[in-house]
Amino acid sequence: PMRPELRHHDADARWVDDGNSAIDALPWHRLVQGRQSTYRFKDQRLSLSELGQLLQCYSAVGQAQSSVRRAVPSGGGLYQLKLWLLLLKPCEGFAMGVYEVVYRADGAVGLVEIYDPTASDLRQQALLASADPAALQHASAWLVVGADLNAITKKYRNLAYSNALIEAGAVLQNLGLIASALNVGIHLRAGFDHTRLHEVCHAGDLTLLISAVMGVKATPSEAAIVEPLRIKMGWATQTCELPFHVATARVLFDDHVSMDCFGRSLSLIHISEPTRLRRI
Repeated sequence: PMRPELRHHDADARWVDDGNSAIDALPWHRLVQGRQSTYRFKDQRLSLSELGQLLQCYSAVGQAQSSVRRAVPSGGGLYQLKLWLLLLKPCEGFAMGVYEVVYRADGAVGLVEIYDPTASDLRQQALLASADPAALQHASAWLVVGADLNAITKKYRNLAYSNALIEAGAVLQNLGLIASALNVGIHLRAGFDHTRLHEVCHAGDLTLLISAVMGVKATPSEAAIVEPLRIKMGWATQTCELPFHVATARVLFDDHVSMDCFGRSLSLIHISEPTRLRRI
């Protein structure tokens, strides 16, 4: 479908900006122009400097009277978010593992290891928790944002979830702008297996909200190597304690032709549901 903002004609609106205003000169404009979701990463690690700067998305940024100012607003100044980092590639002294991201009042960012799985186990758990496992290929890290909704509910009651999402969205907007400045690849993910990822993060009573996958950007030429073959795949709900996982998948060669698991050409126009694959 056509995007909503493209449906309007000049006669339908009174325009307040012609797209050539002074905002073009602001640093923000340069950053949003460079912001783009990245789904193909190089098989390289992010540097510790890059990782630290990305995690500044929720850091303290100064002092305001008797309180510490953070990089995002929070309803009632509660700041009940928690961030976890699934480090999928080792990074200058930090092994692959699951870490809680902690922040200090002076703006420092730290990582506290909460789970030390083997490399293969962490990658397997991450792939099973992702709604789109292919999007994690070569990624360096997966940042997960959760919230203590019980604490927020005491002040905002039925608005707790909305307030948590506003705050989490601001965190990931900051992350996107920092990534644009560093030329680091990221994409945001709301679709994941909440139960499985909750266990991986040892999130306790907290609720997972949204997440972001980060890594070293593949250049256009590197991305073009795999562009003709696009795999769309996601896990289906496991039932009856079957000893294998079920996924829905299809392979797209272009915008009009896809192939099923037997190599048969399918017209996307006539597909009512994805081809079902089973891996035993």
